[in-house]
Amino acid sequence: MLTSVLVVLAALTQLPGESEFLAGANAQRTGQWAAAIPSFESAGQADPALRPYSQLRIAQSLARTGDTAGANARYKAVMDFKPVGPWTAIAQLRVAESLLAQQQYAAAVSLHDNFIKLPVEPWWLDDIAQSNADAMLRVPERRNDGLAYYRNVALNSIYPKTRTEAAQKLLSSTNPQDLGGAALGFFRSASPKEAANVLNVIAAAQRAGGGGAGAAHSYSEFLTYSGGGEENPFEKAARANPDDLWLWAWIVHAARTHGEAKRFGVAKQAAYAIANVWPKERDTGDTLNWLAKKVEDSEGFEAAVPLFYKLAESAPDHHHSDDAMIHVGDTYAAKGNKAEALKAYNFIGDHLKEAKLQDLGYYKAALLESSTGNAAGAAAQFAKAASLAPGKFYAHRALDRLGKDGGVNLKVDGTNAYLQASTGMRGTPPTLSPLVNNAPQFQRLRFFGKHGLEEGEWEALDLLEKLEKDPAHEAIYQAVAEMGFAHTALQFALAHGWGMENGVKTPALRRLELPRAYWPEVTLLSKETGVDPYLILAIAKQESTFRATVESHAGASGVMQLMPKTAAWLQSKDPDIPAGTASNLKSPINSIRLGANYLQQMIERSGGNLIYAVASYNGGPGNVDKWRKQFPTQDLDSWIASIPFSETQDYVRKVLGYYLAYHSLYPVPG
Repeated sequence: MLTSVLVVLAALTQLPGESEFLAGANAQRTGQWAAAIPSFESAGQADPALRPYSQLRIAQSLARTGDTAGANARYKAVMDFKPVGPWTAIAQLRVAESLLAQQQYAAAVSLHDNFIKLPVEPWWLDDIAQSNADAMLRVPERRNDGLAYYRNVALNSIYPKTRTEAAQKLLSSTNPQDLGGAALGFFRSASPKEAANVLNVIAAAQRAGGGGAGAAHSYSEFLTYSGGGEENPFEKAARANPDDLWLWAWIVHAARTHGEAKRFGVAKQAAYAIANVWPKERDTGDTLNWLAKKVEDSEGFEAAVPLFYKLAESAPDHHHSDDAMIHVGDTYAAKGNKAEALKAYNFIGDHLKEAKLQDLGYYKAALLESSTGNAAGAAAQFAKAASLAPGKFYAHRALDRLGKDGGVNLKVDGTNAYLQASTGMRGTPPTLSPLVNNAPQFQRLRFFGKHGLEEGEWEALDLLEKLEKDPAHEAIYQAVAEMGFAHTALQFALAHGWGMENGVKTPALRRLELPRAYWPEVTLLSKETGVDPYLILAIAKQESTFRATVESHAGASGVMQLMPKTAAWLQSKDPDIPAGTASNLKSPINSIRLGANYLQQMIERSGGNLIYAVASYNGGPGNVDKWRKQFPTQDLDSWIASIPFSETQDYVRKVLGYYLAYHSLYPVPG
């Protein structure tokens, strides 16, 4: 229970030593490692609650100034520090990094093994996990563990570059399972040639050896199979070997090979085999979507429809499933086939329960009914879309079309609501004020979170790891999220099955998905800029899920994911923005201040139209100006659908959906 997690001490409005700790952190950020040490010494002396973290920072500074012995002594002192806490794991990690630098891989792996075992995989531990896996590859008795890590990454990472790198690591193995994982990683990164090369090399090696594991000599026959007979040979082999990554990858390869050669009958057999045996895997959706488009280009739309439906039916969670059904519905609608169009649109809403376009399916069905004069049918479809609120863009659009009053005119188009809130879940989350004000752990969490310091993630991890599935923990989850650690808090809540009732998300879970993160700072900056605080939070949710230290591959960083050049430009244009703001975007208040300032400018140049403003934040104001000139007479529904950048189109829908969700879940901000 809660009392076992926290020890409530005397009331603290601010931890002693905060200013000294922050001074040291700022010195480190600017490369003044030696100068940072006295500040951290002072912080540790001022407050026992910050002492182990101060020692870690001092050790880090000593290491950067070349005093390895001094650094290791400090790390050892922290490892021996009582009580054990998040600082213990950080010290172990730092020592492990030092051991890796000395090529003492076995010792480093041993420390990593003791360092963390969690039911979730925190995003900020990715680099650590990869370093550990690389070290495992160099320790013979742990090599298989390292390869298993990279198989998982190749199959599950959402980043193409990361999948490709993992696949390349797997090429060092001679195990067909590892190579099958490599091939699947290449397929998932849109590198079919590299995947085929891997499969053909191992197939040739196995044929030369007389077969062996995976029976590559028989799999090769799949590539020359010409069809015929009632039995699907691909599915027969797959059902007999459902755990064989090598076979799985080979059948994907066969589907692609036959599809490229326009042997669509055989390609469909291979694609249907993976759909029936591995329905939830990304390769299933990718292959069916790819083949459907190939068939459509070659044989026409009607020939591809069964493949699009197979995609949606067998892989309902795949990111292309709802796109495929929207395409089917739109094409039938353009052909005047209302019945088939409605069937496709409703399939999304009725069967693809977690689809990103579930609301759009019903909304398009409503528009189609309306265009043919069926007002009752249109109202029924709008009601289906509206039932998906809060958070879905077209759910809130449907509420507006139905004339439902969300309690406030948000003037989304500059004058009118356009999107309406849904007030059924509106409420105020529980407060943790006594605990937050009294417990050093929460005081540290607030301090670290407010300033974007990495120690906060460790504190949050330590706290969340101790929580169980218990409704009483709503306030703790919410507090951790509001202090800047929503991403990690939500990971743990979902892992524990918290916040679900009969398969439905509770308002508490929805508020954890959309917390009022950094609320004191956001409300302050909302007053400074005149931007609705919930719109600021909606942007932050989409950009970073409120993670202060996250950085994109393009170089954008911070809660509002600003590029350094954009941040510097914003600061140069506004003398009221404090000096140094743009140089430290990992500070949440700096990032939010600049992001809110930029958003306010986009709203002004858009005449108060939030759709144009949000599109400008993502796609650039110049592009939005061009699109407005290109589609000057279109209504906003059509304008959004005409945005040529799919990322920006999706961004607008998500951000404004989040914006309306905030107004649906929380009181109107004062």
